[in-house]
Amino acid sequence: MRTAIDELTAGFEEPFRALGRDAARDRDAVVISWPSVPIEIVRAAGLRPVFARGGGDATPAADGVLEPELFPRRLHALVEAALTGRLAHAAAIVLPRTSDPDYKGFLYLRELVRRGAVAALPPVLLFDLLHSSSGEVAEYDVARTRDLCDRLAGISGRHPSADDLRLAIRETNAARAAARRLDALRRSGPGLGGPQVGGPQLDGSRLGGPRLGGSEALPLLGAFWQVPPERYAALASEAADAIATRPPLEGPRVLLAGVPVDSRALHEALESRGAIVVAEMSPYGA
Repeated sequence: MRTAIDELTAGFEEPFRALGRDAARDRDAVVISWPSVPIEIVRAAGLRPVFARGGGDATPAADGVLEPELFPRRLHALVEAALTGRLAHAAAIVLPRTSDPDYKGFLYLRELVRRGAVAALPPVLLFDLLHSSSGEVAEYDVARTRDLCDRLAGISGRHPSADDLRLAIRETNAARAAARRLDALRRSGPGLGGPQVGGPQLDGSRLGGPRLGGSEALPLLGAFWQVPPERYAALASEAADAIATRPPLEGPRVLLAGVPVDSRALHEALESRGAIVVAEMSPYGA
């Protein structure tokens, strides 16, 4: 019998790998390189977010056009999928300007299209969000967000109303709350997994230590970005209920800093030696 943990793990691992297998299913997929693209807008437009993920798979076509050591594995995987035709039937590709590699990835994809190196590719969009607290930048960011919403609506043919957007935000925030409950179980016992999420942070040592290791947690949290929010909230709550009953994990606690990770390989290597990864720099984890 498939458990909530099984379904969430598959919801993290499978969507990007499945692109290119079923043209009809791909037509509502918006391929995204980084979670700063608002998934609420994607869903309100009637589309489905799918995040590009790296990992251990070879990317020979992408390696031939991208400079080594400059692009993370997720962007190699995205460009590989574009060059090999796996994204031909997707609705769109959206990259944010929130990091230099993603912006360069956008420019590379546009150049590959211009040169005819890619036989078929959906619209490649830049979400040009700027990071600043000035009033002018805030106005610019609002305009860029509205533009992204309009462009996705033009692709899908579904133009969301303000109420549609509010509903998408409300549902996604409920899923975020469920994800925070799971994340709390990485650092302490079930006391942080209930109604106190978002409230005062309790001393994890008094709650018996973590119940959830990082290699298991990363896909459970990463599924938030791809599993429909109502389904994610239900599955994450079910998984948290089950995990909270486990005995505390023993071992040194590790934080992964530096280059963001988007796969479980490093977590698994550390945890196979008795450590517990309680947080990481990652687009999908903590």
